[in-house]
Amino acid sequence: MFVEKIDLFNFRNYPQLSLEFSTGLQIIVGENGQGKTNLIEALSLLTSGDSFRFCENNSLVHQHENEASLRGRISHQDKKFDIKIVLEEKRKTIEIQQKKFSSGRLPQLFPQVVFSPEHLNCIKGSSDGRRHLVDELLVFLRPEKKNLLLEYKRALRQRNRLLKNFAEKKTSLDETKNIIQSLNPIFFDLAQKTTVQRIEVLHKILPLMSHVMRCIFNETPVDISLDYLISGESFLEKSHLVADQLVKRSEELFFAELSTGNSLIGPHKHDISFFVDQKNSRTNCSQGQQRSLILAFKLAQIVYHEKTHGDYPLLLLDDVFSELDEKKRKALILFLTQIQSQQNHGQQAQRNQLQIFITTTDFDLPKVWSQSPTVFKVQNGRVRNEYGHDSARV
Repeated sequence: MFVEKIDLFNFRNYPQLSLEFSTGLQIIVGENGQGKTNLIEALSLLTSGDSFRFCENNSLVHQHENEASLRGRISHQDKKFDIKIVLEEKRKTIEIQQKKFSSGRLPQLFPQVVFSPEHLNCIKGSSDGRRHLVDELLVFLRPEKKNLLLEYKRALRQRNRLLKNFAEKKTSLDETKNIIQSLNPIFFDLAQKTTVQRIEVLHKILPLMSHVMRCIFNETPVDISLDYLISGESFLEKSHLVADQLVKRSEELFFAELSTGNSLIGPHKHDISFFVDQKNSRTNCSQGQQRSLILAFKLAQIVYHEKTHGDYPLLLLDDVFSELDEKKRKALILFLTQIQSQQNHGQQAQRNQLQIFITTTDFDLPKVWSQSPTVFKVQNGRVRNEYGHDSARV
């Protein structure tokens, strides 16, 4: 899969922009604050329907304007797709081949993997980020499971609403108990399925993640492991006991839930830990190691996707070289080169085209890439390719 072209109108700091891309490596270079990440965000939005920055529509629209639009053409599995996305303050519309399309179906049609500096917070920050990271992985590996996550969120909102009503003295204790007990079977079923699916994808990604880490940290062996925690207890190897644990914790925490007006059990309260050499990466790794760990987690996804589906997702790497020393930068590019080389020698090379976008503040690419990259220079919302053609129209 690869993006052939993109047109932006009033998107972020781009009043108007038209770019054409090739397969292989695309380097977007420029100083901080010039619009490099905005380009990566636009590509992600075009193929997934959502921004990886988790922002409202109005922040995506150029200042003093009412709406933004993105158009693009994507080549995937011998087909070409024309996409249009219009962003207004309270509405987002998506069209493919001039027909309305649901954003929830885009990731299944156009798989992508995104790395950004914000992903570091998944390691360093609260458990919310780590849960989102794993749910993102689940939808990437099994797009049909997005409905499961949505169903669980709906059930959780309904349960929380009932608990909040009691906390605000809008319902009696007996009434709340009866309704909660009637809803719990559905809630527990969705919670158990969501948890088990998370654990399964963690088992699938871990070996590939360890392989990528060995490639990036190729000078020394690195032991990578993961854990899935429910109430601080490991369940990575005990997924068959998840249902029992949910019921047990529900009984233990029911009156606490009534008091707080929130559900204190379920996948929205679970945590995931990443370990390097048996040390918790959240507290015992440098920021450079944390960056490499998340990067390995992301790159393992493209390896898995190719092994499973026979083609490659779009790979978007924002500010990936930051805090990687020269040796690790070279190891990363060499790893991507090897993927490119394998793809070029495959029987379906023309169909399964690999496209990688990398942003950086200075273009000093190690001389190991198998093909010359396409370079785009960004300055103050204007983009020039390596031939000096100005592709921004203001």
